[in-house]
Amino acid sequence: MSERVHQDSGHHFWQGAEPWSLEGRRASEGRSTSRARGASSDGADRRLAVLTRAIETEVFPRMVRAHRLADAAAAVPLVVASPALVLAPAAAEIDAFTTLVLAADESGSHGFIDDLRRRGLSLERVYLEVLAPAARHLGELWEDDRCVFSDVSIALLRLHHMVHGFGAAFQSEIAGEANVAAHAARVLLVPLPGEQHSFGLTVVAAFFRRAGWAVSSGAIDSLDTLRRMVRQEHFALIGFSTGCQTQLETMASSIRMVRRLSRNHDIAVMVGGPLFREHPELAAAVGADGTAADGRQATLCAEQLLAARTITR
Repeated sequence: MSERVHQDSGHHFWQGAEPWSLEGRRASEGRSTSRARGASSDGADRRLAVLTRAIETEVFPRMVRAHRLADAAAAVPLVVASPALVLAPAAAEIDAFTTLVLAADESGSHGFIDDLRRRGLSLERVYLEVLAPAARHLGELWEDDRCVFSDVSIALLRLHHMVHGFGAAFQSEIAGEANVAAHAARVLLVPLPGEQHSFGLTVVAAFFRRAGWAVSSGAIDSLDTLRRMVRQEHFALIGFSTGCQTQLETMASSIRMVRRLSRNHDIAVMVGGPLFREHPELAAAVGADGTAADGRQATLCAEQLLAARTITR
């Protein structure tokens, strides 16, 4: 879907620019003498000026910002120099951390994270390589009947609190361009009604906030609530999450409803969750514009989607 947007946007740009350049050449050669042709050229000039301003003030800054976010994320300085000390935590370490969270060992779980940060892991990597895998492991424990639902829910709530507790440090971790709001774009991040857990969206929301987005997120009790929200408020992007294949039809119908009723008729739609991480091709099947494996990729994808939409206006 995102590829089609880029293709369409390129076609639109050159379709608007070509008549203008042709008229300009004809005028310079003295062949443009009719009033109608002059009016047409003036109109093309105005359209090109509007498009040029949009590209200069919105598209290029978004694209540059997306690249800088990626470069900055890759350039976070490490506390220690040895690559061996900044490898991703092993599966056994994730299991150990999950056990601490389940046991309500707040001191132990925070100490575990502090130790990883002393080893050189940035908070971004902690979010992506520790907290997110721990949440997935909790889901597996529940599915395998090794934990009861209430214990898993409480443990996930503790992970939510950890993300919020690290919020200020996470916002300021990448200095300069990465945490300066470059736009007032708003994003709505919601799990489908009936989804039991939404920790993944909490992490994604943190990445969007750090990238300068105005974020609205949280569970919704019904599709009627979603309908009211998109009708009343202007969102540049909506992100849906589900981990259940039986929810795909509900997601597809929800996306159609959002596109039909949204106050922003050009709203971008992304989807995520374990199901789409394993089968990204399902994003197109439900009518979304894109999907991403984690919060870092989600913000980059979102910037590209908005840049493409700005060109096609």
